[in-house]
Amino acid sequence: MNELHEQLKGLGLSTTEATIYLAGINNPPLGVAELQKVTAIKRPTIYHALYELIKKGLVAKTGTEARLKFAFAPPEQLENVAAAQIAELQDRSRTIQQLVSTLAPLANTTQSIVAHYEGVEGVKTVVDAALYCKVPKWDILAPKKNFFSDFDVAYAKYFMRVRQNRRIVSRSLWEAQVGSKALTPEDLVKRQPRYVPQVMHGQFDSVIILFDDKVAIISSVNELSAILITSSEIHRLFSAMFEGLWSASSEKAPAISVKN
Repeated sequence: MNELHEQLKGLGLSTTEATIYLAGINNPPLGVAELQKVTAIKRPTIYHALYELIKKGLVAKTGTEARLKFAFAPPEQLENVAAAQIAELQDRSRTIQQLVSTLAPLANTTQSIVAHYEGVEGVKTVVDAALYCKVPKWDILAPKKNFFSDFDVAYAKYFMRVRQNRRIVSRSLWEAQVGSKALTPEDLVKRQPRYVPQVMHGQFDSVIILFDDKVAIISSVNELSAILITSSEIHRLFSAMFEGLWSASSEKAPAISVKN
């Protein structure tokens, strides 16, 4: 049941709305008193949740005002909820594109900007800047243990899902590691991994992502901080350094001895 609650919340339902919807779909139309008995939720809260569910198209009124009941839509109706959310996001995307076109000529594109972010949400802000880059192409340097490997699994899945949906390709410089799983041919094309020289192994903890005219430096989970530099000049400097390291790195992972 908890999993169902979480899935419904992912569609935009509150905890109360999810509880009431799950209580109602297996029953004929119910009144508020009946829902209160089933859910143990206070009547005013039930009324509020029901009217929110009506807005979402998941509940309909039935009966008279004196004997008002609420009928719950079948699970198939959830597809319409998702479709409405997709349509809303598409409208927002069009609005944003119009705003970008309007505001771009007004922006000072020659000024360098260095922004420092702290905490989980701050790091996520910088990661989102990289995920929603203008040109879906990265150069990335990452140690074997980094923010993405050490943070919670759900966020790692979100990161990979958005990256895949946006079709971001990269040149990836990694540390070799024992027991790493083999990449699929598709991953090899999208991520183009090379392995940094042995002398660098274990010597750095942050991830560097180069994209557009930006440099993102993301710390490990221990520090939880990130820096986002917007500067064509600094981006060129880091790109030159990346090119040098890329040429000195190997397409084949070096052998690693396991210490006892």
